Amino acid sequence: MERETERAKKADEAAVATPAEAETAASRTSYTAKGQIPQVSTQAHAASASPSERAYGHHAIPGGDRNVSMDPINPHHRDGGQATRLAIGGHTPKLARASAAYANDGSKVGDLAPGAVPINAGQICELEIDKHKTRCVFAHGTHPGWVPLADFEHSPEIAKLQTEQSHAIDHHRHAAHDTAQHGHAHVIYNKPTPAHYEQLFTKPHQQADTANHAHDYFIRGGGMANLLLNVPTWTEHGASLGERFGSAVDLVKASEPGGEVLPESRFHQVAGPVQVPLFHHNSEKRAGHLTFVYGYVVNNAGEKRLGWINEYLLKP
Repeated sequence: MERETERAKKADEAAVATPAEAETAASRTSYTAKGQIPQVSTQAHAASASPSERAYGHHAIPGGDRNVSMDPINPHHRDGGQATRLAIGGHTPKLARASAAYANDGSKVGDLAPGAVPINAGQICELEIDKHKTRCVFAHGTHPGWVPLADFEHSPEIAKLQTEQSHAIDHHRHAAHDTAQHGHAHVIYNKPTPAHYEQLFTKPHQQADTANHAHDYFIRGGGMANLLLNVPTWTEHGASLGERFGSAVDLVKASEPGGEVLPESRFHQVAGPVQVPLFHHNSEKRAGHLTFVYGYVVNNAGEKRLGWINEYLLKP
C-alpha cells in the first residue's frame, strides 16, 4: 500500500508542477498548533472537538492533526528520500537472519529472507508471538506486517529511532486524548472490494499504474486490513501535501461476516468520517470517494494502535 516508487513519484509530480506546489512546500513547516487555528471541515464524531481536528497553516488537511505527515518527524533517516521509511546510515534496514511477518493477532502472514526489508518509520510495538511478548517493527517487504526487531541488523539503533519517532507521532496527533476514550465500537470485516473501485485512484493525474489504487484501502490478501497512519491527501494537481500516502501502521486480521468476532478486529472509532476523492487514471475529474474513520484496535499483547480505516470495512 505504500505509494509510489521514488522514480514514478518524481515523474508524476514533475509532470504537474504548478505554483500551488511551491506554496504547499513552503507551508509544510507549519505543523505546531499555536494560537487560533481554523477547524477542519469534516463530519466529526464526539471526540472531534479535540485539538486533533485543527488544520495546518493555509491548508485544511482532512482529519487535522490525526492525518499525520512524516515530513517533519523523519527528516534525516530516509530511505530513497521517503520520510515514511526508516533508514540506517542512509540505507534500508537489513534482516540478519530469516524471519517472518505477523498480523496483530500474532498469526504469521509470510516468511522473510535475510537482507534489506523496508521499515515504516515510527512503527514499533509489542506483539504476542508463540506465547511470548516480542518487540516488533512494521515492515513493508514481500509480506507486510510486524517483524521481530531482534532479527534485524543494528536492532538497538532501529529501536531507538523507531521509539523516538513513535513518540513524536503520538505527540503530534494528541494520542493520549484519543486512546483514553472507548469510542464507538465496530468490527473490521473481511468483505470483497466492490468492482467499481478497481479502476480508480486516490491521486489526480495518476500516470504510473503501480500505485495509489483505491482498492489498496480495502481487504488485502489473506483477509487482512491495513490500519493507516494517514489518509491519501493530494492537491487538485496531484502534488502531495506532506507525505500522506496512506502509510500502514498495523495489519489486522478481519472477522468474517456472520462469524466469530476476532478481538483484534474490534475498531474503536473516536473521530471522522473524512472523505478522500477518487479519480480515473491520468484524470482530475472526480469519480467518487472513499470514507475513512479514525480510532484504534487493540493487538493481542493489549497495545492500542491508532489509525485510519476505510469505513466500508466496518459494515457487515
